[in-house]
Amino acid sequence: MTPEITNKQKSLGIWENTNWSGACDAEAKLAKPTLVIAGTDDNNSMPHGNALVIASKVPGAWLVQIKDAGHAVMNQYPAEIGKILNTFLSTTSPNN
Repeated sequence: MTPEITNKQKSLGIWENTNWSGACDAEAKLAKPTLVIAGTDDNNSMPHGNALVIASKVPGAWLVQIKDAGHAVMNQYPAEIGKILNTFLSTTSPNN
């Protein structure tokens, strides 16, 4: 990846993390169980702070942050993600 592309991605990430301008207003109306998973080191592709914003907008959302994980958290920690998904699915109901 060229430095120019990297800089553009970083500047986009800063905007995404700070300028939501109503982008998540519809999430407050979600009436289904919601799981948000982010890696704490996911700051090169997408600031992990975005996960905090999304989870805070969805009533009752689960937020799981995986320490030292990046944007490919599913590939980095597949066993942990599997356990989290199993727990989430076994303790929530799609009718809630």
